[in-house]
Amino acid sequence: MPRSALRIIAVAFVISDCIGTFLPGAPIGFQWAGRLAAPLFLLCMAWSMDKVRDRKMYLFCLYLCSVGMAVLNLVFSFPSLFPGAYTAVSADLFSTLFASGSLILLYKYGKEHPEKRGLLWGIYGAWQLGGAFVWCILSEIYGVSTTILQLIFTVCGNIFLAEGSSLLVAMGFLFYFTKEKKRVMRFLYCMICFVFFINASTGIFGRVLSYLGSDVVLVVAELLTGLSMYGTWVTANFSLDHLLYHDFQWMMIAALPLLLLCRERAGESPGRKMEKAYLSGALYPVSVYVLWFMGNYLF
Repeated sequence: MPRSALRIIAVAFVISDCIGTFLPGAPIGFQWAGRLAAPLFLLCMAWSMDKVRDRKMYLFCLYLCSVGMAVLNLVFSFPSLFPGAYTAVSADLFSTLFASGSLILLYKYGKEHPEKRGLLWGIYGAWQLGGAFVWCILSEIYGVSTTILQLIFTVCGNIFLAEGSSLLVAMGFLFYFTKEKKRVMRFLYCMICFVFFINASTGIFGRVLSYLGSDVVLVVAELLTGLSMYGTWVTANFSLDHLLYHDFQWMMIAALPLLLLCRERAGESPGRKMEKAYLSGALYPVSVYVLWFMGNYLF
C-alpha cells in the first residue's frame, strides 16, 4: 500500500472521528475509528522526511498549517462570532506532525554535526520543558483559556502542547527510525499502545503519582505524556465502560495492520507525490471545520 493511499484512509478516519465528536447522537464507534488517524498520518510524515527535496520547507509548511489551525480553533471558540455553538474545536494534528518532524530533523543535523549535538539538544530540551512550565503557570495560576494557550504554544512548537503530547510526537520519531525494521516498529508501537491501555484500564500512573499528595504533579504528568491521570484510578480498575467510552486512545492498536502494509511505490514522480500529500493535508482541516459547523448548526 503506497503512502498516498494511507493518507486518504487517514482522512477517512478523521472524518469518522469528527462525525462521532460533532454530530449529535452519532454512535461512539465513529470515534473509535478516529483513533487510527494519527498513527497513519505520523507514518506518512516520517517516511516523507527522506523523500522531500527540502526538509526545512516541508516542516515549515507543517508549521504554518499547525499555527493556522490553532488560529481557527481560537476564532471558532468566540461565542460572539458563533452564537449557539455547544462544542469547541481543539483538533490540530499538524502541530504533532511538525513537532515530530522537528525531532527527526534535529537528530539528523546533530548526527551530521556531532560537535554541536549536545548544545542543540540542551537548548531544545530547555525550550520544551520551559514552555511546559510556563503553560502550567498560565493555566493553573492565571486561568488563561486553553484555546489561547494552544495558539501560543503551537507558535512556540512545543511538543507537550501538541495534540497527543509527547507520546504521539515520539511515535513519529519511532516510525522514521524503524522504516526498515518492521519487527522493531511493531514491538515499540504495541508498547506505546499498551501504555495507553494500562493507564485507561487501571489508572496506575495517576494512582502512583497521587501518593505524592499534589494535584500539580498530576497536571504536569498529564501535560508531559498526554495520558489521562487526574482521578482515573477512581473510574478505571478494568472498567469496560471506561475503556470503551471514556479513555479509548489505546484503540489505535488497530492501525498496526495498515502501518505494516505500507510500502514505498517506485515509478511515481516526487512532484506527483507532493500533490497528493497537499491534497490529503487540505482535506484534514476542511473535514474538521465542515463537520463542526454541521454538528452545531444543521443538526
